Amino acid sequence: MLRYLKDNDTILYILAVVLLIPALFANLGVLPFFVADDEATRVLVPLEMIYSGDYTTATVNGMYYYFKPALFYWVIAFFFNLTGSSSAFVARVPAVMFLLLMGLSIYYFAHKHYSRRQAAIMALAFVTSGRILFWESFFCMMDIPFSLLIFTMFMSIYHFHRKEQWYALFLVAYGLAAMAFLIKGLPALLFLGFTLLAYFIFTRTFQKLISLAHASGMLLFLTILTGYYLNYWLQNPDISVFTALWSESTGRYTDYGFADAFFSTLRFPFDMWVHFLPWTLFILYVFCRGFWREVRSDRFLGFCLLVFVVNIIPYWTAPGIYPRYILMLVPLIYIVFFHFYFRHHREYPVATRLLENVILSALALLALAVMALPFWDKTAGYEHVWLKTLSVFFFMIALIYLYGKLKSSRLILFILGLIAARLIFAWFIWPQRLPEVQPYKEDAVRVAEITRGKELNILGWITLHHGFSFYVAQERKEILPLVRDLSRTQLNTYYVVDAKSLENLREKGYREQVYHTFRAMDERHPVYLVKFLQYGENKHR
Repeated sequence: MLRYLKDNDTILYILAVVLLIPALFANLGVLPFFVADDEATRVLVPLEMIYSGDYTTATVNGMYYYFKPALFYWVIAFFFNLTGSSSAFVARVPAVMFLLLMGLSIYYFAHKHYSRRQAAIMALAFVTSGRILFWESFFCMMDIPFSLLIFTMFMSIYHFHRKEQWYALFLVAYGLAAMAFLIKGLPALLFLGFTLLAYFIFTRTFQKLISLAHASGMLLFLTILTGYYLNYWLQNPDISVFTALWSESTGRYTDYGFADAFFSTLRFPFDMWVHFLPWTLFILYVFCRGFWREVRSDRFLGFCLLVFVVNIIPYWTAPGIYPRYILMLVPLIYIVFFHFYFRHHREYPVATRLLENVILSALALLALAVMALPFWDKTAGYEHVWLKTLSVFFFMIALIYLYGKLKSSRLILFILGLIAARLIFAWFIWPQRLPEVQPYKEDAVRVAEITRGKELNILGWITLHHGFSFYVAQERKEILPLVRDLSRTQLNTYYVVDAKSLENLREKGYREQVYHTFRAMDERHPVYLVKFLQYGENKHR
C-alpha cells in the first residue's frame, strides 16, 4: 500500500474531497440564528418573502429593507420552498454548496496554469483555511456566493484578455458583476472597475476600455440592473433603495474616526494573516530571491498579485472590516504563495523543513486534542464520543505515519488532517455554544405559542435581534410586524415591548398584563410580552 501511494497518491486527493462533504455538513443546523452577525437577517428576509408572497420588495418585520438587493434572498427562499422547511440546516446548505463551487472554480482556473495536484492543493487550501473551515462555512451568509461570482469574474477577465476575445471578456465580466451586484450592491462594481482599470493599464491595452466591446458589457450590466430596479420601483417607488446601498458601503469609512482607521490599518495585515492560517504560513516563499523577476515574467502570477493588491487597498484602509469581505481575494494570494512553494521549496531547505515541522507538530497536537475529548466534562457525555474520537485519532496517527514516508504528499495529508479536525470541531466544539444561544430561541418559540392565532406586534424602537423575529414568524407562519408609534397601541392585542418603552407608556397611564418576561439578545434590559388593559390619558379613542 505504501509503495502504491508513493507512485500514485491520487487516492489521497479523492479521499479529501469525499471526506470534505460530510465534514462541511456535520452539525450544520445545530445552532439557532443567534451566533453570527447578520445571519438572522439573511434568513428572516426570505421567510417574510414567502409569507407575504412578495419576492420583489424585501422586508424585515414587515418594514422595507433596503440594504441589500434580493438575489441571495431568492436563493434561500427557493431552498425553503423546495424542501418545505425553513430549518437552520436547510438555510445553511446553500452556503456550503457555494463554497464547494468556489473550490471547483479555483481548481478549474488554476489547472490551466498548474498541474492537477497543484491546482487541487490551491482549491482545498482555500476551503480548509481557518476562517472558512471553522467559521464562515457554518452560516447562511451572502459573502461566499458573492466571492464565487467575483473570483470567477477575475479569472474570466484574465482568460479572455489573454485570448484577446474582447466581447466575451466584457460581456462575461459585466454579467457576473451584475449578478454579484444583485447580491451585495456597490462592492461588485468596485471590484470590476478596479480590476479592469488596473489590468488594462498594466498590459497597455487601455484603449480597449474605449470600445464597442466594453460598451456592450456596460449595456448588459445596465440592462440587468435596470430590469431589477424598474420592477422594484413599480412595487415601491422610494429613493431609499438607492441611498441605503450607498450608505451601506460608505459607512465603513464615515462611521469611524481617524484613530479607529489608523489602528485598523496597522492591524489589518496581521489580523488577516491569522484568520487565514495555516496556509498564510506559506508567505515565507514570497521572500525568495528573484520574486519580482518571476512575477513580471509569469503573466498569470502577475495578474493574481496585481488584482489582489488593487482590490485589497479599500479594505485595508477601512475600519469595521470582517475577514469574510475579502474571501474572493484569498485564492489570488494563495496562488502566489503556492506558486513559489512548488517552484522553489527545494532551494530553501531550512524554510521548508521549518514549515513541514510546524505542520507535523500541528497534526500531532490535533491527535492529542482529540483524545482529550472523552475526558473533558463538557464532551464526555456526548453520544458515541469514544467511537468518534478513537476513529479520528487513529486516522490522524495514520496521517502522521504517512507524513514521514510520503514527502511529496505532505500537503494533501495535512489537508486531510484539517478535514478531520473540522469533523471533530463540528461534533464536539461547535455545539458548546448551544447553551448560550438556545434560550433566545426558546423564548421566541414561547412567545409564538402564547400568541398563536392572535394578533402580535413588536412595539416601539426596540432593537430586537432578528433571530427572535425569525423564530416567532416561523412558529406562527406569518410575519411579525413592527409598530414604531407607541400611540397606536390597541387593547387586548399582544405586544413585545422593551422595558424603557413600557415604562414610558405606564407614565402616560397605560396599564398592561404581562404574559412572558425574557431577556432578548442585544437587549440590556428585560423584554415583555404584554396586553394593554387600559389606554393612556392622551390616547385617541
